[in-house]
Parts: sequence; C-alpha cells; structure tokens
Amino acid sequence: MNKRMLCIMAVFFLAIIVVTSSMHVQAKTVGKLSKVKVNKTMTLNVNGKKKLQVKNLPKKAKVTYRSENRKIASVNAKGYVVGKKQGKTAIKVKIKYGKKTTTKRCEITVRKVKKWKINIQVGDKKLTATLVNNSSTKALVKLLSDGPVTIEMEDYANMEKVGDLPKSLPRNDKQMNTDAGDLILYQGRSFVIYYGKNSWELTKLGKIDGVSKQELKKILGNGDVTVTLSLGKSIN
Repeated sequence: MNKRMLCIMAVFFLAIIVVTSSMHVQAKTVGKLSKVKVNKTMTLNVNGKKKLQVKNLPKKAKVTYRSENRKIASVNAKGYVVGKKQGKTAIKVKIKYGKKTTTKRCEITVRKVKKWKINIQVGDKKLTATLVNNSSTKALVKLLSDGPVTIEMEDYANMEKVGDLPKSLPRNDKQMNTDAGDLILYQGRSFVIYYGKNSWELTKLGKIDGVSKQELKKILGNGDVTVTLSLGKSIN
C-alpha cells in the first residue's frame, strides 16, 4: 500500500471520528435541552410578581424571556413576571445551549384583586376605608368577619390615634411616608389612624375614603377616642 493511499485512509478515518464526535456532542446537547422544564401555567394578581421557574437548566445555557402581550404581563431578564391588567397571555422562554435552541411556553392568567372596605365608627360619625391587598388586611378581614371590633385609641405626637387590636396580625413593614387618612398596622398589633404626616417602617392597611385632613382631625377630636371597626363590602 503506497503512502498516498495511507494518507487518504487516514484522512477518511479522521473525518469519521470528527463526524461521530460531533453527532455525539449534538445528541448530548439535545438530550440536556429535552430535560429542561418550565411552568406550564401561572396565575397572579394585577401588580403581583412571581418568578417563572426553569428547572434542569444546563450550566452554560442562556435563557431569554418574552411576553406575548406586555400590557397584560411583563417579564424581566431574570424571569420575574409582573401582572399588569386582567387577562391572559403567554411568556416564551428561549433556551440556547451550544448550537441548539429550544422554546418553552408558560400560559399566564392575570386576575383582578378583590378589595375590601371597612367601616370606622367614631361617635356618631361613620367613615369608610378601602383596604390594600396584603396578608395583614386579609387577617383583618377575617377578624372583622367574626363581628365588629372596638378599640380604645390614644393620641400620639399630634399626628395619629393608636390602639391595640384584639390579636396580632401578620406584618408587611415597609419604609413609607404617611398622610392624613392612612390606616397603619404598627408592630403587628397596634391599629393606627393618621391625621398628620410621619415617616417610618410600617405596614399599610388602607386609607379612609373621601375625607380631608381638617375634617378627619375634627372627627377624631383631641385626646382619647373610641373607634369601632366593622367589615364593609368587597369591591372588584
């Protein structure tokens, strides 16, 4: 066998090894991509935020997210989905690994949050307030569903009335600036009605409807006051 023939055979076998190796790498890549799992569905509230879970992701894989309708739900580069308005859309998850790509799809449902109103009786004056949506207000609604709650409230620092609830509620403290009419939970137990401004780490419960600072201060009066809370209606 001459040298030329040996060279041709060597090149041929080398080509077979390269192709076989390439096919093995591609098969391995496709195999890993086939194991990637993404949430098939997700439900969240308007203004709610959830992370879309991507499981079995290869270490060097690149993931990009795209919302089919950003007016209903948006998604950032880290896969956090935010509900914008009531409706349905989908998030497409594109995974690139090596030279291969695959696309997964998550169906998104965004729903309106049910809000609750409470009644606040101060002497012969009846106020209403709209609650925000958090675990604190859900616990308050549950408490008031068993019947009205009367609170003896003291004046504090010429800016608020404060008194203890019958039981502690979950806390959702955030740094905030309060204003007249804000309903606040302090340290999980104290129910606070602000008629002035403050800046502190607190849990917001809601806000009194349609009353000015001057009107509220007059209704609450000077010094101690007795307030009765009762559950109002739910609104969409």
